[in-house]
Amino acid sequence: MKALNMGLTVAALTLGGFVALAANAAGGRGGWGGHEGHGDKVKAMDTDGNGALTRAEVDAFALAHAAELDMNKDGVVTAVEMKAFRDAQRAKREAERLARMDTNKDGKVSVDEIAEQRAGWFMKRDADGNGELSAEELSRRGHHGRRGQH
Repeated sequence: MKALNMGLTVAALTLGGFVALAANAAGGRGGWGGHEGHGDKVKAMDTDGNGALTRAEVDAFALAHAAELDMNKDGVVTAVEMKAFRDAQRAKREAERLARMDTNKDGKVSVDEIAEQRAGWFMKRDADGNGELSAEELSRRGHHGRRGQH
């Protein structure tokens, strides 16, 4: 019974998270693509592509996600499985980021490649091209919609 309750709790939390994600993604930004960082997830939930989410679409996505979390497929998601899933997702994102930074595609990111990335970050924000970043330029939204961050 305890395992069933844990499974139902995880499913409810997962579903609640996806409902909140969908609401935020669609909220006044002209569709799914406007929500920074979550547009792809919401598009994946919108299986009929009509720009709206049905309860069935959200339920199916939440169930698939919960099944993905249940790494040993015993019908229960444990804290250990959740941590392992998050760690795997983090490692995947880090590998993707390094691949983007590896401009010469040699499988490594050199100090020069990192410096080029930072120079690009600087140049994007130096709106007036004077070689300095003012407080206003630093406060403008940058990469991923975060102010002054990369």
